[in-house]
Parts: sequence; C-alpha cells; structure tokens
Amino acid sequence: MKKGSRARLQLLVKHFPELDRTFVADPQGTLWADYPPAPESLSKNFSDREWFKGVSRDWQPYVSGVYRRNASPQILLVAIAVPVPDPDTGEVIGILVAQVRLDALTQSLAMLIRRNDTQILLIDHNGLVAAHPVLDLQERTHDEYAGMIAGFSEDDTFERFDPVAGISMTGAVARCRVGDKEWTAIAQLPTDEARAPIASLGRQLLFAELLLLCVAGGFCIVMLRDYRRIRQLNRTLDKTNEQLGKEVEIRKDTEAALQKANVKLAERVEESSRTLVDTEAQLRQAQKMEAVGRLAGGVAHDFNNLLSVIIGYAQFAQEGLPEDSPLRADIEEIRQAGERAAGLTRQLLAFSRKQVLQPVVLDLNETVAGMDKLLRRLLGEDVQFQTLLTDDLGRVRADPGQLEQVVVNLAINARDAMPQGGKLTIETGNADLDENYVADHPDAKVGPHVYFAISDTGVGMDAATREKIFEPFFTTKERGRGTGLGLSTVYGIIKQSGGNIWVYSEPGRGTTFKVYLPRAEDTSEPKAVEAPKHAERGTETILVLEDEPGVRRLAEQVLSSAGYTVLAAENAEQALELFQTNQDKVAMLLSDVVLPGTGGPALARQLQAIQPGLKVLFMSGYTDNAIVHHGVLDAGVNFIEKPLRPDALLKKVRSVLDATEGSLP
Repeated sequence: MKKGSRARLQLLVKHFPELDRTFVADPQGTLWADYPPAPESLSKNFSDREWFKGVSRDWQPYVSGVYRRNASPQILLVAIAVPVPDPDTGEVIGILVAQVRLDALTQSLAMLIRRNDTQILLIDHNGLVAAHPVLDLQERTHDEYAGMIAGFSEDDTFERFDPVAGISMTGAVARCRVGDKEWTAIAQLPTDEARAPIASLGRQLLFAELLLLCVAGGFCIVMLRDYRRIRQLNRTLDKTNEQLGKEVEIRKDTEAALQKANVKLAERVEESSRTLVDTEAQLRQAQKMEAVGRLAGGVAHDFNNLLSVIIGYAQFAQEGLPEDSPLRADIEEIRQAGERAAGLTRQLLAFSRKQVLQPVVLDLNETVAGMDKLLRRLLGEDVQFQTLLTDDLGRVRADPGQLEQVVVNLAINARDAMPQGGKLTIETGNADLDENYVADHPDAKVGPHVYFAISDTGVGMDAATREKIFEPFFTTKERGRGTGLGLSTVYGIIKQSGGNIWVYSEPGRGTTFKVYLPRAEDTSEPKAVEAPKHAERGTETILVLEDEPGVRRLAEQVLSSAGYTVLAAENAEQALELFQTNQDKVAMLLSDVVLPGTGGPALARQLQAIQPGLKVLFMSGYTDNAIVHHGVLDAGVNFIEKPLRPDALLKKVRSVLDATEGSLP
C-alpha cells in the first residue's frame, strides 16, 4: 500500500514541478507514505504541526503560512493539507499534504506572462507576498500589498500606485479559496502600457488561479485512486468541471468589466483634456482683460483730472456770461462734451475695476421692482417684459447705483438683440455654488450666492462673439450706435463687487446673462447721520492739498467764490507748514489721496493728531489708494469723486463741515 501510494505521489510531484514534497498521514498525524522518500520520517507524528491542527479543526482543506525548509532555510514553502474521506461513510481516513516551493511557483507564474512588463503576484491569507517576480521573498516582512488588497472586492479591477514598482499599475484581482483560507492573485502591468494588453489580464489571472486549483485538485485525485474510489472521483470531476464552467463565465464577465472600465477611463481622460483646454482659454482671457483693465484705469485716472478742469471752468465761464450771450451755447457744448467724456471715464474705471464703490446691503427683488417703469420705457412696446422673483431671497452687499447700471446695460443689450420684438425675463434666486460648479467656472467661489438672470429671445451669439463681448470697445452694432463699453462696464462692476457673470447663448436661440453675487451674512447697516441743511456758502478756512495745478486752482476758485478762505498747497510739506501757521483758523482739509511723497491719508492723521476736531474730505477718481480696499470705500470716510463739479463740491464741503464728527481714514 505504501509503495503504491508513493508511486502515485511521485507521479503527482512529476506533474506539478512546484511541489517540493508530498506525503500522507493518518487521522492521528502519523506519516505512512511520502515522496521524495525520507525513511527516517516514516511513522513520525505531525500532530503538532500547523497544517495538522488547521485541517483537523473541522476536517476542511487548510493552507499554512510561509515557512523555511529545515535542511535548506533559503527555500520557502507553503503546506497544503487536504482531508481524504471515505466515499461511503464520509469518515476521514487520511490526510494528504503537499509542500509548495514559492520560488518554483513564482517561475511557473512567470511562464504565463506574454509581456516582459506584466507581473503576476500571489498574496497569502496573512497578507504577505508569496510570489513576486521582483521581491526577495527571503525577507518575510513583505506586506506591501496587505493594505491595498483589503480594499478590493471579489474579481475587482484597479489602477493604483504600486509600492514596489514605484509607478502606477493597472490590473485585476481574483480570490482563490482553499478551505477557509483565501489567497489573492494579482495580474498587473504599468498603467501607461495597459491599454493594449488589458483585455488579456483577466485570462492570465484565470490561468494563475487554475494552477492553484489544479494543484489542490490533483492531491485529491491521487488519494482517491489510492483508495480505489473511482466512482467518487468521477463525481468529483463532474463537480469540478461544473465549477470550472462557472469560473470561465466569471472570467468572461471580468474581461467585459475590464473593457468597460478601459472605455470609461478613456472618456475621463478625454473629458479632463477638454476641461484643461477650456481652463487655459479662460485664463488667457482673464489675463488679457486684466492687462487692458490696468491700461484703461491709468488713462481714466489722468482724464479725471483734466475733465475736472474742463467741466469746472466751463461752468464758471457760463455763469459769468450774460443770459443773452451767444457764447453760452458754445460753452454749454464744451461742458456737455466734458460730461460725456466723464461718462466714458466712469465706464473705463468700471471695466478696469478702479471705480470707488459705496456698497450697502440691499434686496435684489426691491432693486428690480423699483426699476420696472424705467425698464419698460427702455424696452419699448414690442418687447414683452416679465419678472420671476424668488421669495425669501438672500441679501447682497453692492453699490445700488452701479447695480442699477448693470441691469440697464443688460436690458438695452437684450433690446438691441430683438429688433423685431420679443420677450425679456428677469429672474432672481438663491444658489449655493459647490466645488463642481467652481471647477467649470474658475473665477467663481464656493459658498451661498444670490443671482439674477436676464434672458431674451433675440438673435443670440456664436462662440467667437461670446469670447469677446466683455472686451472694451468690442461691439456688433453698426457705427454710431454704441461705444462698445456697455458689457465691459457690466463685467467690471460685477467683478469689483465680488461676483461673477456668465453668458449662455446660441445663434437663433436667444441669450441669458446670469450674475452671481455673494450672499451678505451681516445684513446690519450703520444708520446714516443726516447733516443739517444749510446754504452752500461759508466763511470757514479750508486747506486744499492737490498736486495737479489745474484741479488745485479750480478748487480754490470754487471755494473762494462761495465765501471760504482757501489755503492751497501742492504737497504735504507745504500743507503742514500752512496748517501750523493758521492752526486756529483751519476748519477742514480738502485733500487728494494719491500724492508724491506723503499721501493725503497720512497727512490727515498727522493734522488730526494736532487738532482732533479737524474735518477731512478726500477727493479721488481711482481706487488704488489708501482709503479704498478692493474698490470699496472705507467706513466713515468723507469722499468726493473726480472729476470735480463746482456745485457738487460746494454741497459736499458744506455737508462735511456741518456734520458732528470729523473723518479719519
């Protein structure tokens, strides 16, 4: 019996070169047949071995952990123990044990590889590497993949960073269960080379798993022959074939899943490429707009000083002429031209985000409702106008005058896009912009917003037009019907207010402009203190600080003509000297903000430290200074915007002098 069993064990070892040794023990653990033969081991008891304890626990197949051969410690082994039952009674009559060499198993798996860069790995039930084409398995601390395989589901596919290769690998995973112990087989190759061979990974993985299954199945076949149980063997083979058929179907499904995953991966790569191209285009557009804005802001700043002189002296000249003088009409044309130029300057400042905003907390619904009559007059009778206002609309912080200008400009633009009439709708609502929206709209910010949308049924725009509509002086209208600054002004106001504007349009399908403004968290507003109403004249002494000679002379003449005593200085040093000489007389400092050397705010602080009750009024036409931040005027600062107009200057000076407190930036 032992001789016949040994011959069958020899046949098994010859058929499976991965086997180091096979032997048979009785249910008590005593060895009675082995190959290669070791006479000194016969009748030896192995009941203290891990494999015997594991298989005898519930008489199920058991796979041991990795261990070293006693005679050759450099050889790593795994023991597979299979209980052999009596086919008639079911009683266990023996235990078949096979010792598998991990190095030979690794070589066998390598023979399955069709590409040099493909790897097949085995991970034992303890999470340690049992077969790997690169790792030195003599170091039994290899748990590099334990954490990775824990997250895999049955028959999973993956694309992950490989801790050993140091690169991203793509592959598939399969589970191989022997008894109650589960091994993991991994087939993988570098991700950048995975497209072509990815469909074959599932088949290679199938071969690796079948190798393990055949080894375990072969053990059972030999033992059943040894006990002349041919009938039971046939039944077992039938079940094995059925199971193999199921496994083949599972592998087919896995291959289909891999192909599907590959298609999805390609789609994601294509989508990411499109997003990258769009983002780069938006970045280039933003950079171009920023460069043009800086140029426009600088030009508008210089023009404001010139326009102050033109408009101011035109008004003086007009007031000094008799009512019947023919020159009054000529001077009026000069003044009106200056006012139109001032309007263009304001638009340039709005586009370049250099204008000074004075925002308050407001309700967009009230703003839109308050403009109803104005908008209907602008649109005309052939345009149907409607509003869709959301209840419980959040508040926003914005300059009401500038926001009304945005609505008017967009409404006029929509009207011109509907020459044959149509429909215009203004809609308001609340929106919570998430990271997905911000990813598609790089200028947007995550968080709660309030929006209003203006939609028309006009001619629409193509993609080339949409890319340029916010650029200054770009217009699709015929010559003489527009400056090309309307939408660029809208863009600048919204951006300076911390919001974003997006346009959706197609030729023949109308246009929608959608404006998002951050929701105001703090809706409280300081109560405005109204100054007593007085005449616009006075007798106080006012210190004027302005480096532009024309503007300085204009302010001096306007104030002197109204009864004020004026001390004029072109720089901070002269102003300080005049103040110290006339300290008891000076009631107000009227100062430009940006000056060579010491600026207006710094001088104001210095003078108010000497005379705490001193009133201060700043004048500027530009936001790059110390009293405005991000285009918003600091709270409590008295300010008049350039270009200066004589009547507006007198009203503002009188208002500041009559207020109960001074102004300190």
